[in-house]
Amino acid sequence: MDGRVKRYLGKYYSSKINLKSCDSGFGQATAKHLDSLGFEVFATVLDLSSEGSQDLFQTCSSRLTLLKVDITQPQQVQQALTETRAKLGLRGKKYTNDQI
Repeated sequence: MDGRVKRYLGKYYSSKINLKSCDSGFGQATAKHLDSLGFEVFATVLDLSSEGSQDLFQTCSSRLTLLKVDITQPQQVQQALTETRAKLGLRGKKYTNDQI
């Protein structure tokens, strides 16, 4: 990861980022950029088969994880949290959203 990014973020630095609404626009551009900087990105999308989701899947590294989340569906939110914890090795531990 670029040392300038670490210095800029200071105490807020983390190598793992959770972004929402990455199907298009700012969310998608941010996910691509953070992936290119070396962050592990958890990007939520409404539809895994959408054009924007496929673009992320094809252009980003294996550090990017796509998660299908419709925030009006509590079971999808819970599933995304479970998948994120599993990937980070946080099974059985309690963390706030700010810590994940």
